[in-house]
Amino acid sequence: MLGTYGIYYDDTAKKIKGATFAFRKYIKAENKRPHCMFCWTPFQEGRGDDIAGEGYATLDREHWSCVWCFQQYQKRFDFQVVNAT
Repeated sequence: MLGTYGIYYDDTAKKIKGATFAFRKYIKAENKRPHCMFCWTPFQEGRGDDIAGEGYATLDREHWSCVWCFQQYQKRFDFQVVNAT
């Protein structure tokens, strides 16, 4: 886990229980600064100690999870995984 665990997942992850995710590289999007919904690690292009360059995103790319957190919480929230298109 790259960031600090937060309470955010209680609100968001429960609302999207059973959602479908795809593994993706983060590509900078205008006016969007996503972070892991569990640990708040920011997603940015590239990679560093305090950022994630890839992870799991919902198909609409509204919700992101770093790899570590996704592996920890996938079963708990019944997240589904598909290949990115």
